[in-house]
Amino acid sequence: GFTIHIDTWADTTLWTAAAFWVAYPEDKDHIYSGTTNTMEVRSWQNPQAKTRRYINFQGTRFWKTPIVFVALNWIDISVVNNVRLDTYVDNVTTRGFTWNANTWDDSKVWAVGMSYIAFD
Repeated sequence: GFTIHIDTWADTTLWTAAAFWVAYPEDKDHIYSGTTNTMEVRSWQNPQAKTRRYINFQGTRFWKTPIVFVALNWIDISVVNNVRLDTYVDNVTTRGFTWNANTWDDSKVWAVGMSYIAFD
């Protein structure tokens, strides 16, 4: 079993939320999953328009280039201006991928967290 938390912090008001999950046997071959966040690259106190990081599949073997799915698992973004966020992966190979979390114009992203799953 497991427990899902949907939380907020500081003076944030949560109007609505939903949770989704993917489950698979831990001994399943050709699948790799985990979590990551922008604070593994930079401090939340230093917001940047573009943040990216390479994820290595750490020994998980894929026969072909896997499909990689990413989903937000938390976000800390200023609501003073419009909320703009683009998350995606690129440079996908059988060894790893690069995730990207970007914003533009006058939006300010303090931090973003993502869950990912790769499978072939």
